[in-house]
Amino acid sequence: ESQPTGQIETITTTRQRQRQRGGGGSRTRKTAVMMSTAMFLFTYVGCEVTAGGYLYTYAIKSGLANHTTATAINSVFWLFLSIGRGVAIKISQRVKPRTILAVNCSVGVVSMVIPIVDPNNVLLLWIGASMYGLALSSSFPTAFTLAQQYIGVDPFAATIFVTGASVGEMTVPLVTGVLVQKYGVGALLYILTVGNVTMGCVFLLIAWAGEHSLVSHGGLDVGRTIHTSQAPQQYVRVQSAVE
Repeated sequence: ESQPTGQIETITTTRQRQRQRGGGGSRTRKTAVMMSTAMFLFTYVGCEVTAGGYLYTYAIKSGLANHTTATAINSVFWLFLSIGRGVAIKISQRVKPRTILAVNCSVGVVSMVIPIVDPNNVLLLWIGASMYGLALSSSFPTAFTLAQQYIGVDPFAATIFVTGASVGEMTVPLVTGVLVQKYGVGALLYILTVGNVTMGCVFLLIAWAGEHSLVSHGGLDVGRTIHTSQAPQQYVRVQSAVE
C-alpha cells in the first residue's frame, strides 16, 4: 500500500518556534527564576520568623495586651499557619501554584494593613495575626513547586533556595530588631507589610522569567507534521519533538 505523496507542511507550535529562535537566553532566564525564588524564600522565611518572634513583643509594648493575651495572639499566628499548611495539601491538588502564591501575597499585605488602620484595637491585631499565619502557611512549598514547573529543581538550585531561606531567617529578624529599637515597636507592622509587598514583586518576577523560560525550552514539546497531496486521502502524523 503506497503512502500519499505531495508537499509536506510542518506545523510547529508557537513555543517550539520561539525555542528555536531564543534558546541562547534560556540559561539566563533559568538563573533569574532560581535567584528570584531564593529571594522570595529569603523574604518569606524572614517574615515568618520575625512575625513569630515579635508579635508577642508588639502586643506587650504597644499596650494592647497583657502577657497572657500576647502569648495567645502569638499562638494564634502559629496555629493558623499550621492549619493553613494542612489545608494547602488539598488546595494544591486543584489550584495552580501561581494562583496560590498570588493569593498568599495579597492576603499577607491585607492582614498587616488591618491592624495598621487602628493600632489601638486589639481585635484587629487578632484578625491580622490569624490572617498572616494563613497567608504564609503554604508559600514555602508552593514556591518550590512553581520553580520545579518552570526550570526543574536540581540539587544546585535546591541548595540556592535553602541558602536564601536560611540567610533570611538570620537577617530579617536582626534588621527588624534594629528598626524596632530605633523607631519603636509600631515599625513591626510596616516591616511585615513591606516584606509581603516585596514577596509579591519577586513572585511577579518569578512568573515572568518562568514563563519565558518555558517558551525558550518549548513548553509544549509536540510538533505536528501534515502530509498533503492532491489525492483524496490525507495522512497526518504527530511527531514528538524530543531533545
